[in-house]
Order: sequence, then C-alpha cells, then structure tokens
Amino acid sequence: MRKTLLAIENLKVYYHTGRGVVRAVDDVSLAINRREIVGLVGESGSGKSTLGYAIVRLLPPQGKIVSGKIVLDGKNLLKLSLSEMRKVRGKEIGMVFQDPLTSLDPLQKVGDQIVETILEHVNISKKEAYDMAAKALMEVGLPPDRLDSYPHQLSGGQRQRVMIALATVLKPKLIIADEPTTALDVIVQDRIMELLASLKEELNTSIILITHDISLAAERADKIAVMYAGHLYEYAPSDEIISKPLHPYTQGLIQSIPDVFARKEIKEIKGNPPDLVNPPSGCRFHPRCPYAIEKCMRKEPAMIRINENRYVKCWLYA
Repeated sequence: MRKTLLAIENLKVYYHTGRGVVRAVDDVSLAINRREIVGLVGESGSGKSTLGYAIVRLLPPQGKIVSGKIVLDGKNLLKLSLSEMRKVRGKEIGMVFQDPLTSLDPLQKVGDQIVETILEHVNISKKEAYDMAAKALMEVGLPPDRLDSYPHQLSGGQRQRVMIALATVLKPKLIIADEPTTALDVIVQDRIMELLASLKEELNTSIILITHDISLAAERADKIAVMYAGHLYEYAPSDEIISKPLHPYTQGLIQSIPDVFARKEIKEIKGNPPDLVNPPSGCRFHPRCPYAIEKCMRKEPAMIRINENRYVKCWLYA
C-alpha cells in the first residue's frame, strides 16, 4: 500500500478580479500520508482555504486552477470531468465547511440532507440511507431524532457535528476541515477536535485541518504546513515546528501565541500581508522579515529539504 494518499504538485490557483490577477496559491507542492492530520496554517489571505477548495474543485467562478496536479490515491483530480468529480466529493473526500449555518440548506431537515448525499453515491433504499444517516449522527454524538431538525433549530456546535456527519457518512479517504471551530467556545472547540481525531482512527482517514491558529494545529496535527501569501514556506512534524521553527514567519506565528502560564511577551509580526495582485519581488515575506538580506529581495528561494520529513523555503538555509 502506498504511504502517500494526496500529492499536490506545483499547484497554481489564480483569481481574476477587476484589479488584476490574484495569485492565491502559487506553485505549491505538498504530500499527505494516510491516517495523518496535517494542519494548514497562516494568516487570513495566505491561500490555505483556496488550497482546500481547489482539492475538491469548488472554487468560486473567478477562481481558476492554472496548472499543477492534485493526485488522490493515484488519481489526478484535475483530469476528471465535472460528473466524475461529483462522485469523488462525499465518497472519497469529505468537506467540513467553515460556517455550517450557511453551508446547510435552511429549508431542509438535516436528515434529508445527509440521506441525499448517501443516495447520490450509494445504490440503496431510502430507509437504509436513513439508517446510515442516524448512525452517522450517533458517531458524532448527536441523537438520531436530530434527523428531523432544521439547521436553525440546532446550536453552533450541533450544526458543526452535522457537517462532520455529512463529511464522514460515506467513510471518505480524506476529510478537509476548513476552520471547523470558528465561532465556537473553547469547550465545544475541544469536543469537535476530539471528534475529528477519533474519526481519523475509526475511519482510517486523513485530515487537512485549515486554521489560522498554529497552537490548535500543534495540539492536534501530526504535521504542520505553513502558508504565506500563496506560498508554502515550511512543512514538518508538529513537534519539530513548535520546538524549533526554521522560517522567520513560522517563528513569528509561534511568538504571537498567548501563554497565560509563562506570561511571556506576545510579539506581533510587523507589517501586513502583501497585495497578491502585485506581490513583492523575491521572497514574499521579505518586507516583514527581521532577517531579510539583499538576496531575499531579488530572488525567490527554493523549497529546501532539511531532513526526511522537514522542508523550508528560505535563503537562511540555502
């Protein structure tokens, strides 16, 4: 069995706007193994959500995959027709959207929405589909009678559990969770993350956890991929990233994490993310980098392999 489940190679995703072309994901390569949780982290606008939506080919109309490969279990998703891709969504890749209230149909009971997803992919009776839906709800800690509820009748945490049930009911190989704990209190957030971790073990699946919170990724993910301004700048096991971050941007993200016990000073990353219509020359982080040298301004660094599992894109390690 191949160890790699998902291989992203030199992926470019651009948005065509009235101001010009936004290079949201610009030549990103990433490999995710089976039964692995990868935290995709970065500030807002770094390209992490665009990368997630590109994998399932659910970009907005102005978004376009310009080049690259997205290979799931040996199958290049960019070569599939729209009808073939619809069969992949839900069956092989489950998506947990950031805002379940807007992602769920407010006019349909949640049971009908889960059953519709099942019947789209599996040739079974409606009763069997309802039984599967009830089991999926129980697996995420909701009673089966919630199948008869409308989304607005559920709390934020319950709606997020419904989204996870929708994403996992067909036992996909890969789950993409886009900010799954946004707007939830810390107790519900912890329950949702525990649920995703347990589902990874039970379903033998991989998870891409998209989050701006590197501390959440450090706690829950096996590896962390750090994105900035459309580029992937560091990728390594979580413990290595946290104990010894290599890229100055990763260092800045970690230094900005509050620690009430250590009472350390919180250091912000000075400046703002760049305009991706007109990104900086060379390394895109150089205008904010405390270690930038003249070469950083002229030439973009290559991704460097530090060891078997660790990569960094920085002239400091060239």
